[in-house]
Amino acid sequence: KKSKRGCKAKRDGLKRDLVCRLCTVYRTPSVNAFVQHLHDKHDTTAHELEIAFRCDCGNVAQSSAHIKKNLVNKCSLQNYTIVRKRTVEHPKCPLCETRPSTVVGYMSHLCGMHATTLAEQGLRLRCSCGRKFFNVHYNSKEHTANCGGRDFTVEKAEKRAPTTPECVLCEFRPATLSGYISHLKSRHDSSLSKNDVYLVCTCGHKITSSVTVRHHGQICGRCEFTVEKI
Repeated sequence: KKSKRGCKAKRDGLKRDLVCRLCTVYRTPSVNAFVQHLHDKHDTTAHELEIAFRCDCGNVAQSSAHIKKNLVNKCSLQNYTIVRKRTVEHPKCPLCETRPSTVVGYMSHLCGMHATTLAEQGLRLRCSCGRKFFNVHYNSKEHTANCGGRDFTVEKAEKRAPTTPECVLCEFRPATLSGYISHLKSRHDSSLSKNDVYLVCTCGHKITSSVTVRHHGQICGRCEFTVEKI
C-alpha cells in the first residue's frame, strides 16, 4: 500500500522546474513565483527577456495570466517549459511615440491622451485573429478577454462618402451618436428634445438623450444613424 506522502511526491515530481538563466540558482515550477523572482532579483520581465511559458496544454503566455484563466477553463496540467518568444513591437500612436500593447489600450490612449478617435484619424485596427475595430465600444473588451488583443496592426480606414446627417441647426456632420448630442449642447446650447428630434441607429435603437446613447454605445457602438422628427 502506497502512502499518501509517496503519492504526493510522485505528483509533485511531474512538475518541471523553471530555471532562471540569469542566476542559474533559482528554480521553481510556479510561473507566479518565477515572474516575481525576475522582478525582485533582476528587475526585469519575461517580456523584456523575450521568453514565454508554454503549458503542456499548448497555451503560451508571458505572465501568470494562464493560471488565472485555468480557473475557468479547468486546465489540469499547468506544467510549464520556458521557450523563446520574440517580443512583438506594438504599433505606434499616430500622434506621439507611445506604443499601446492592446487593442483596447490603443483606442483608450487616443481618446484619453489626444481627445480623438480612430475614425477621426482615418484608421482602424486589425487583430491577428481577423477582427477589425473602429471604436472602443464594439465588444473590444470582450475580445481582449477571449483573444488577448496584443497582436494587431494599424490600417488606413476605407474612405467613404459621409453618411452621417447634418446638425439640425447647422451644416456640421458629427461622426457619432454621442458626438451629435455633444455638438448640439456645446455649439448651440440645445438638445434633441428642444428640436423635437431623435436619433435612430442602424441597429434600430432610438436615441433620445445622452443617457440612452451611453447605454446604447456599450451594447452596439455603431456610428451610422439618421435624424427623425418626433
